[in-house]
Amino acid sequence: AIVADASTITGSIGVFGILPTAEGLMDKLSLHTGGVTTTWLAGGFDPRRPLDPRLKATQQSSVDHIYARFTGLAAQARKSTPEKIDAVAQGRIWTGNQALARGLVDRTGRLDDA
Repeated sequence: AIVADASTITGSIGVFGILPTAEGLMDKLSLHTGGVTTTWLAGGFDPRRPLDPRLKATQQSSVDHIYARFTGLAAQARKSTPEKIDAVAQGRIWTGNQALARGLVDRTGRLDDA
């Protein structure tokens, strides 16, 4: 059973990824690099270069896959559907009482109850 304090801050399911780039900083500092690569993935994670749109799409696909898997497992465990879980998920924040009303926790209670 999942127990949450009525006033606790309860986070829902959310997945994100971060690929920092520093090309703006490099430009601001007038630092420039160059080179020759053999594939579009060479240097794909080099923060000195802008993020290649293909790499961005690949990373977003991975995040989407993880989110779908996570919401699917949560739906199965909560005896719900992925669509219903998605409706209250997406990284939203709820109080314990709100999480209970949305089926994200089984009941409210204190630490001793858990």
